[in-house]
Amino acid sequence: MKPLAQKRLSVLATALISTAALVLASTTGASAAQDEMNEAPEALADSIEQVLERKPELVIPRTDLARATEGGTLVSAGPGTVRVGEAAETGVQLEGWTPDPLTLHLPLAHEASDAVVLDEGVIAFPGKSSSSAVIVGEVGVQVLTTIADDQAPTRFAHRLALAPEHTLSSRDGIVEIVDERGRAVVTIAAPWAMDADGDAIPTAYEVDGNTLTQIVDHTTSDVSYPVVADPIFIAPWVFRCLIGLGLSGPQITAAFASGTIWGGLGRAALACALGR
Repeated sequence: MKPLAQKRLSVLATALISTAALVLASTTGASAAQDEMNEAPEALADSIEQVLERKPELVIPRTDLARATEGGTLVSAGPGTVRVGEAAETGVQLEGWTPDPLTLHLPLAHEASDAVVLDEGVIAFPGKSSSSAVIVGEVGVQVLTTIADDQAPTRFAHRLALAPEHTLSSRDGIVEIVDERGRAVVTIAAPWAMDADGDAIPTAYEVDGNTLTQIVDHTTSDVSYPVVADPIFIAPWVFRCLIGLGLSGPQITAAFASGTIWGGLGRAALACALGR
């Protein structure tokens, strides 16, 4: 078993023991639906582990600088911090990325259970047909959506709470948050989606106002579930650093989506992205 898998299983076991304790403290006549929700963290962790085993370069390097706070988790990420609330509907707040805090609201948050820590820097919100996992890394924040079966939706809306002068824009093949002067302040990597066999699933972004929707076309072909998809929100200091190395915006967003940011762009790009 790989070290990453061993570490994940160790932390996951702790999370599951805590979940089991809460269940035993409640009524013993839990419904089948409740049982499914209790099993969801394990299934979600397994889906992420499949990606790590098949294409680990698709998952951003996570940070271990996390500490629990009242009502959630606070994670350091470069010059900024990331606050992940205990309830899915609280969303993810990015501080230090823009002059005003930026909040990412998770898709289908109203159907998800409270946060479960799967690993250092990995905080999950299990659901039934789909779940979200927030990965806080040294180069940004990744929100993985795990799609359980063909009954799950194909559209996953990430609503962004932006500063009044900021807007979500799609231009020249790049999705980004821009300020009042049209300058990019946060960039979102090109989308990817992968099924349990490691096959690519057609996916695309749609921008409507301040909502970024990832469309995952998982019901029109022979798909092995679960399907995992994402957006990666690239930290602004990382994007500026890579631009300074002579890379273009489309090159950077495509490299994050394909994982070539870690291998194909050379040691200078990797050192720049990780601030080393």
